[in-house]
Amino acid sequence: MVLRVLRLTRVFRVFRLGKYNEIFLLFSRVVHQSMPAFFLMLFFIILSCCLFGTLMWFAEGGTWYPKGHEKLISSAEEGGLGITDRGAWLRHTGSKDSDDLEESKFQSIPHSFWYVIVTVTTVGYGDMYPRQQQSSGMQKTPLLGIGSLHLPTRMQRERTIRVVPTAQMPP
Repeated sequence: MVLRVLRLTRVFRVFRLGKYNEIFLLFSRVVHQSMPAFFLMLFFIILSCCLFGTLMWFAEGGTWYPKGHEKLISSAEEGGLGITDRGAWLRHTGSKDSDDLEESKFQSIPHSFWYVIVTVTTVGYGDMYPRQQQSSGMQKTPLLGIGSLHLPTRMQRERTIRVVPTAQMPP
């Protein structure tokens, strides 16, 4: 057991390589100088999560049905969902039938943050998506995300160009 721990400490040798590697030092200097841009990006991502997450939850949250409500208890054949052990947020599925309900993926504002983060980073897993007509305009959030992620990346590139003398830049 002691030998395994000692062998594991060899992994930390990698961290000592940084002080001998000029490129690593250059990279750390650029990252250090770009910290204000990174904090600005983080601030805008948190702000957009709060704003758009709240808006999506209000648009897509649906209506709360407490435990034991007839729409939750009835089986799928009867137009219900078969949920018996808890309450649930239900939203309209978008069909012409007014009683066609499904459980909302946007169960709370923090749940909606996941949708905003996935949409802003343009990953788009497809596990959460808006169904309501009033939230269709909210699908424009990737444009804001691309802008907020692109700006700090561009600023870091400019810092790298300033830190590295042009004679040392590869072609």
